[in-house]
Amino acid sequence: EIVYNARVSDILTIDGKVYGVKYVNKRGFERKEEAENVIIATGGVSYPGTGSTGDGYIFADRTGHHIEEVRPSLTPLRTSHPQKKFLDGLLLKNVQARLVVDDEVVREEFGEISFSDRGIEGAVALRVSRDAVDALIDDKRVKLIVDMKPALTEEMLFDRIKREIAEMQPEEFFSELLRKLVPKHFVIPIAHELDVHSKNYIRKVTDAEIARLVKVLKGMVFPITDYAPFPFAVVTA
Repeated sequence: EIVYNARVSDILTIDGKVYGVKYVNKRGFERKEEAENVIIATGGVSYPGTGSTGDGYIFADRTGHHIEEVRPSLTPLRTSHPQKKFLDGLLLKNVQARLVVDDEVVREEFGEISFSDRGIEGAVALRVSRDAVDALIDDKRVKLIVDMKPALTEEMLFDRIKREIAEMQPEEFFSELLRKLVPKHFVIPIAHELDVHSKNYIRKVTDAEIARLVKVLKGMVFPITDYAPFPFAVVTA
């Protein structure tokens, strides 16, 4: 076995059978190496900055192999959610997420979700991204439903919020209640989602608004409309 780190520029074939490679060595000289077997180990298309630019698929295609269409995997997902402009930098821990394709739950994951200008990422989003990308390519409707309080039922969460309100001063703001339930960075997006002003006095919060808040915390919906391209993907599918 001989391993070359130099860039392979061509594959040598006779009647469709590979018998070696032609390459340029580190000194810039072209060399040929014949071998009984040639292993293509160029990596995928992800992280092109590392030199992984998909040459291996070209080499394999030249030698008659059938190449499946490649797509990014373990990649950020992009949403059309109207509050996305407020979410950059947000990290949600210990959440339960369901990936829904054409109204059918196809995958559930527990862990962290984060938001950046690349899209929705974090362990949970990346793990479901393969199924999401495939569904988007097939023009299916995709959404991510995030339960931010998976350890509580809706009834338990409703009661907890009522207790929190009971311990607050009547002239405190609705935003102070939200700060007890979600990260500070998430207060404004939740208020916008509920269409309740963050500066509303807590004494004016109705049971109907609490019920809506429970629904959002137990199942905020993020429509998934796109995915980050190969430069941001961890692997190639």
